[in-house]
Amino acid sequence: MTDALKAVGCIGLEPDLLLVYGPARCHLGFPAWRIRYTEIVHMGPLESMRYGSLKKAIHKFTMVHQNYGK
Repeated sequence: MTDALKAVGCIGLEPDLLLVYGPARCHLGFPAWRIRYTEIVHMGPLESMRYGSLKKAIHKFTMVHQNYGK
């Protein structure tokens, strides 16, 4: 899996924000790697994607306070 991620340009760090597009509120097993500290946001169907909704999701993410406990 690590080699496949490097082949597509992912260095291996976990993303902070994962935007999921699709009709269902699930990520259907994607991504296949562990995401411990990733904020997952469902954005709705891809055909209804708007610049404003992307901007709103990023703004809401920047306002989140994360507590990393033991």
